[in-house]
Amino acid sequence: MADDKNQELTGYDSGSDMWRKYTARCGIITAYCICRRYLETQAKTADMTEGEFCRQLRDEMAAERNFVDVGVYNHSAEYAELDGNKGVFDESDRVNRLCAADIDAVINACEYGDGSVDYKMAVNALTARYGMERLRFVLACEVNWDSVFGRYPDEVYQWACETNIHECYGRFGVRTRPEFLTELITEFRQAEQINNQEQGGMKLTNKLDFYIAFYEQLALKGFQAYAAYDKQNHIADICVGGNNIAHLTKEDNIILNPHAEVEVGTVEKIREIMKETAARFGIFVGERLMFSEKELRIIYVSAIESRIAPNNDWCSDEIESLDGIIAKIEDAIPELTDYPVSADHKAVRDAEFEGVEQ
Repeated sequence: MADDKNQELTGYDSGSDMWRKYTARCGIITAYCICRRYLETQAKTADMTEGEFCRQLRDEMAAERNFVDVGVYNHSAEYAELDGNKGVFDESDRVNRLCAADIDAVINACEYGDGSVDYKMAVNALTARYGMERLRFVLACEVNWDSVFGRYPDEVYQWACETNIHECYGRFGVRTRPEFLTELITEFRQAEQINNQEQGGMKLTNKLDFYIAFYEQLALKGFQAYAAYDKQNHIADICVGGNNIAHLTKEDNIILNPHAEVEVGTVEKIREIMKETAARFGIFVGERLMFSEKELRIIYVSAIESRIAPNNDWCSDEIESLDGIIAKIEDAIPELTDYPVSADHKAVRDAEFEGVEQ
């Protein structure tokens, strides 16, 4: 372990000077951990000079957050070549390897003399520099590569399988032992869950986004989703080895293909994959999707009708809540924004109800 990370941090002209010297000596990720720990010790200082010193240090650290802004590219090098994105692949791959090296560095920087590790600070440092998507991708690749050795708990392997990783990806050079990575991943998953809750779940810009994510998760679990043969009733046919075993209905239900021979529990497994995907988007309640698209359209038209009705007795808080519902539905189904406000919304609503099971 580096001796200087436990020394008293003095002798710097300013917070900016401290940041520059530590990054030059230790690298950005280790400097982040050292300076973060220093800021924690000075959090309640009443000294104005020291307060200004800490402000400068925080500003320098915050400016570094956007240093790595390369998007995660999760297709193969061959695909990138054919798609004209080889440069994008190479840059993403370079940052993946930097992230892997910094995982090793941050574990070292956050380890105390007694062998304990401040995993929360480690995750904060890594996500500040690389973002949650990049860190998840690199950690999941490491676990997937190591799956043949069985050195991680089952729940960690399950978590890694939920990440959309092309089969071409192996590892990026993480050397930290599995027991340390397991603890780091546990802390990261908690941070990821908190982040998703704060963001209100994953952004659902269109119902199609959910279906694409669902199909990707199916593929990772060995299933294939194809455009439905019976388009009047189904959205997709779900297959295993080319055999159609189930259907995704327009009501967002998974039903068994009555003509298929399916192992016990297979359809339930597909439903669980769908449930997990929907939960990531924040559109799952209890045991079913919150609303189908048709139901959302009905709610939308009714909300618009109530909002513009003359002499309604809505209070300001109720109007604000109603406007929020309308905006969220428009996010999910953008074409609804084309509805003219002056239309006969009762007629539109009745048309939406037509054909829906009561």
